[in-house]
Amino acid sequence: QQQQQQQEEEQQLAAPERQAEPQTMQVLPDMETLLFVDVDGVLNVAVRDPGCDPAVFSDENLKLARKMVGQGNPLADRISAVADRSMVAFQEEGNCERFVSDLGDLCDLLVGRLAR
Repeated sequence: QQQQQQQEEEQQLAAPERQAEPQTMQVLPDMETLLFVDVDGVLNVAVRDPGCDPAVFSDENLKLARKMVGQGNPLADRISAVADRSMVAFQEEGNCERFVSDLGDLCDLLVGRLAR
């Protein structure tokens, strides 16, 4: 009888998927999840400035660029042109001005989309 019991135990160890123990659900406490996201170049928008660092596509830079359009400043013309570019080709309404950042260099619209 001991040999039979030992053989049964060995068979159970060799094939645990055959065991038909009831599974219980464990209730976990509420928890928060912290998600780190590298947003550089994704949620911040900049305008290329050949030979220099890209210019942040911010509300402040756009206002300044609008004042300087047509005065021989290629970056001001480029920033203004980017802001005026239509989003229709991307199945969106309006123009790229929607993507300017208010404070810092992150676009609130894109941050909101990521958060959804």
